[in-house]
Amino acid sequence: MAVNSFFKTSDPRTDNVGGYAIDPSWWSRVYEYPWAIQYAVKGGVMADMGCGWWPRPFKEALADIGMTYAVDANEKVLELPEPKFLLKHVHADFTMEIPNMHDLDVVFCISVLEDLGPQAVEALTVFRDMIHENGKIVVTFDVPYDDDKPTPHYPGLALGMFGEAVDRAGLQFTGDCDDSKTDAVVHTGFNLCVYHAVLERYQ
Repeated sequence: MAVNSFFKTSDPRTDNVGGYAIDPSWWSRVYEYPWAIQYAVKGGVMADMGCGWWPRPFKEALADIGMTYAVDANEKVLELPEPKFLLKHVHADFTMEIPNMHDLDVVFCISVLEDLGPQAVEALTVFRDMIHENGKIVVTFDVPYDDDKPTPHYPGLALGMFGEAVDRAGLQFTGDCDDSKTDAVVHTGFNLCVYHAVLERYQ
């Protein structure tokens, strides 16, 4: 499987991540979470950007592996319990610099960039500044499946716009890219499929 690609129907999927159940109504997370967790660094320092202000299992799964900052723009994130020593919730707008959050091993951003639209550039720039020289940025985001049809329920981020944002943020793709939508995992009612990518600082 290419590092940067649309999720395909043949890709691994699971109903839990790190032993934590994934809500079955989250049609794409059963692919996104198990793919993304493989890039977690044992004993490292990581961030889950746009972690959500209601319970989601990905940040807990990360905190079982290393120190995890769970960041969200909604202040309700601070009301979530922190049952794990290595989990810290942070209220912040991650399209702007976040103080005291630098030299991270990995920044994760799962199904959030599509909600930012043009501000995806600012977010990716912040992520770039958060990682150390050899750090990675692991993202997934919704993309319109049929460009000639609307996305009636949730926004999608055009793949071309994402590529431009990557360039403008001073980042580059790692590994191979496959931009074909053949056999992509699709939610036909939403007219959305999901792209995944691993980014690094431009060398």
